[in-house]
Amino acid sequence: MSRTSQQWTQKSEQSGSALIFSLVIMAVITVVAMVSMQRTTLQARMIANLQHQQTVFNAAFSELSSFLGSIDEPAEYDDAADTLGILIMQENNNVAQGQPYGLIRYNPYDAGVIQPPATAKIIGGSTIRVRMLRDPEMTKFDAQSNEGNSAGGTKFKYYMAAASSSSTLNQTMTASQEAGFYLEAVSPNQ
Repeated sequence: MSRTSQQWTQKSEQSGSALIFSLVIMAVITVVAMVSMQRTTLQARMIANLQHQQTVFNAAFSELSSFLGSIDEPAEYDDAADTLGILIMQENNNVAQGQPYGLIRYNPYDAGVIQPPATAKIIGGSTIRVRMLRDPEMTKFDAQSNEGNSAGGTKFKYYMAAASSSSTLNQTMTASQEAGFYLEAVSPNQ
C-alpha cells in the first residue's frame, strides 16, 4: 500500500467523526437557543403582567384620590354632605334597628352629585364603597347624641372609610385601596 492510500483512509475516518461531533454541537446550540428564547418570552410576559398590575393599582388609587379630592374641596362641601348624608341616614336607621356599626357599604356615585373619574382602556371596572366607622366617644351617629349640640345644627365629625377596587377587563387582576376620613356635618336627622 502506498503512502497516499494510507493518508486517504485516515482522512475519511476523521471526516465521519467530525460530522457526528459537529451535529452534536449544533444540537446543543439549538437546545440552548430554544431555552433562551422561552426564558425571554416568559420574562416579557412577566413584565407585561407587572405593567397591567401597576395600571390596575393606579386605577384604584386614582378612584380613591379623585373621590377624596372631590369631597375635600370647600366649594364642593355641600355636595359631599348631600352625598354622604344618605350613608349617615342609612347607618342611623341600621343602628336604631340594633345592627352593628359599619355594615352598610355605599357607592357615593349613586347619588349623581359626584362624578367618577375616567379609567384606562384595560380596566374593566372600578368601584368605590364608603362605610361608617364608629367614633368611640359616641353611641349613635345622630346629632341628638352629640354632647353640646344645640338645635341650631352644630356640625360634628362622622368618621368613614372609603375603599376602592379596580380590575382588568377579564377580571384576572384586581387591586384595592382604602383610606379613612371624616366629614364634619350637621346630622341629616335634623
